Amino acid sequence: MKEGKWSHASPNGNRPEWVDGESLSVEPLNRIDPLPGPNQSGCDTIECGYRNVSDRMVIMRCVGTDSFYLERVVFPFEVLTFQCPAEAKVEIWTHGLGGPELLETSQAQSMLLLEAVSSQPAEVPYGETPWLAAG
Repeated sequence: MKEGKWSHASPNGNRPEWVDGESLSVEPLNRIDPLPGPNQSGCDTIECGYRNVSDRMVIMRCVGTDSFYLERVVFPFEVLTFQCPAEAKVEIWTHGLGGPELLETSQAQSMLLLEAVSSQPAEVPYGETPWLAAG
């Protein structure tokens, strides 16, 4: 390992540099990486949702194929939406007196979000009242 220390006053202004003159490149950190679509890895991704109905914080772990792993903390009454491979397995964990406890295990397909119903009003011909026609 090479000895050195960081110099924050680098000539280029945006890269840290070792005192001995070697520069290191620093790439920006992407917080959200898009999942590979069906064209890139051959697996379909689905949109899922989980609502923590307990009064305790839980940890949601989603494990799928091709090294897919997602872990999120879900607070009480919080709704978490996420994308995962269609064949992924979801685990819900909590922390008890004896350590981590597995609360629930299910397939991601069971947490599939349905398509939203259109928010546009239905077209009703002029002069008709749909609530009277319904009976």
